Formats: sequence, structure tokens, C-alpha cells
Amino acid sequence: MYNQPMNKFVILADARSGSTSLAKLLNESSDVNLSVEPFHPNYSQWNPEEPNYSELIKDEKTMNQALDEIFGKYNAMKVLAYQLDQDIYKVMLSRKDIKIVLLQRKNLAQAALSSRIGEQTGIWHQSDMKESAYKDLKPVEISEIKKIVDYVGEINETYSTYLAKNRQDDYLHLFYEELFSEDMDTNVKKITDICQFLDFSLPPNSMIEKYMRPSKSKQNKDNLYRQIPNYKEIEKEFPGIFE
Repeated sequence: MYNQPMNKFVILADARSGSTSLAKLLNESSDVNLSVEPFHPNYSQWNPEEPNYSELIKDEKTMNQALDEIFGKYNAMKVLAYQLDQDIYKVMLSRKDIKIVLLQRKNLAQAALSSRIGEQTGIWHQSDMKESAYKDLKPVEISEIKKIVDYVGEINETYSTYLAKNRQDDYLHLFYEELFSEDMDTNVKKITDICQFLDFSLPPNSMIEKYMRPSKSKQNKDNLYRQIPNYKEIEKEFPGIFE
């Protein structure tokens, strides 16, 4: 079994917030062994030796049992904020033996649009990128974007308020728009600050370069957004969405 350090942490993230890049980068630290989305319904399909936690977790007791089991194998995990009910996630957020990294997005309209593009193309990560897949994009309904923005905004407010009240300085609140940069020195400093909070060693600079530069890790470039047939309508409804 992996002989992990005592430190444990969770990245609780919005969808389309760069959480996969951050998780992969931190997993390059020699101190980290990270589980990716153990609460996703397909987790046991991706990892046949693992249980289907999305079905097993029903309440506080089963959530704590799942957390203890997961952290018996790993010392970190990345989960998305929509995957479990808010009251269940608060069980995890209340555990002082687990450090919390809350990763959210400010431009929720762009995140919603990115999700809809991912659903149309099946492309969710830079490694899957095929520009030809964007040639036949369909219009994205304004109402769909608004629905996601409202839903994610409510979740974000719930978790950020809960942590500010109950964990105070005992968690790290990050935003996608402020996390990734083309400047290597800036990226090293950001990851150094995160690793100091988590009390883990720094990943190699080559991995920071790979995962922290938007030109290398960001999937949906602005010109691809503009291939959506009704992008002008979207831009008018959501000023700044493509910034």
C-alpha cells in the first residue's frame, strides 16, 4: 500500500475550472498520490478495482466511511462540486484532518459555454484536442447558459460561505482566472504557495510549465468559441464572456 504522509487534501472545484490540470500537476509532487473524481458515477468503470462511491454515499456516516477508505489508499483527491449533494459535501468540508482547496471560476458564463461545447464535441481536455471537431458546432441556447450560471453560482456561494464561516484561514480559495499564467516565474510562485499551504514538496518545473501555461493546457481557445453559430448573440447577452 502507498505509504502516504499524514497530510490529506481535497480539491473541490467547479467544472471547467482547470481542476484537472491542477490535480495532475500536484500529483507530480513526490509527496502526493491523488484520486481523480472518486464521486463520479463512472469512477468504478474507470477504476475497476474501486467501489462506486456515488451509489454508496447516502448520508454523513457513509460519506465519512468513503473518505476514510479513499484516504487509506490516497492522500489527495479532486472532486467536482456538482457530484454530491451540498449537505454531503459539507461533511467533507467540516473535517479538520482534510485540507481544502476550493477552485472556482469567476466567468461562469464562459464555463457554462465550455461545458456545452464539450458535450457537443466529446473533447474535455487539451490532450483530446482536434480542431476538426469544432467545425460543426451547433448553437448554444441562451437559456441553457443562464441555467448553468445560476446553478453553479448558487453552489459556489454555498461552499465559499460555509468555508469562510467554519474554516476561516484553514482553506485555500483559488480562482481559475487568477491561477494560470504564461509567465513561468508567476506560475512557480503560485504553485509554491499552494504546496506550502498543503505542506508538500514542489512538482518539477517542467510539469509547472506543462500544466500552468494556458497556451499549453487550455482547451477552448477564443477563436474556437467564435465558431459557435450564435456566438454574437451569446456575446451580447453575456458581455465579457470571451475575455
